[in-house]
Amino acid sequence: MWAVWERTFSIEGIESQPAERWITCDLIQYQRNSGWGYKDLDESMGPYFYSCPMKYLNLVPIEQFGGNADWRSQVISHHKNKREKRMSLAK
Repeated sequence: MWAVWERTFSIEGIESQPAERWITCDLIQYQRNSGWGYKDLDESMGPYFYSCPMKYLNLVPIEQFGGNADWRSQVISHHKNKREKRMSLAK
């Protein structure tokens, strides 16, 4: 499950430091005898999952909020490859 999180910091309604925003991927799994479990990953961990929605990259500009440029490059490649595959199948 992909999400974009934002944290703001204020004192008495006045911003005390810039907001933070990041992309997360929460892995969720059910095991019969153990129940539900999850592992939360953020982009700094370079998760080996590249299906992050492209619009999330735009919601969290690397220039403003930082991030993992190598991982983002893999996300873009993943979506490009999927698009090319769909186009070749449509012919």
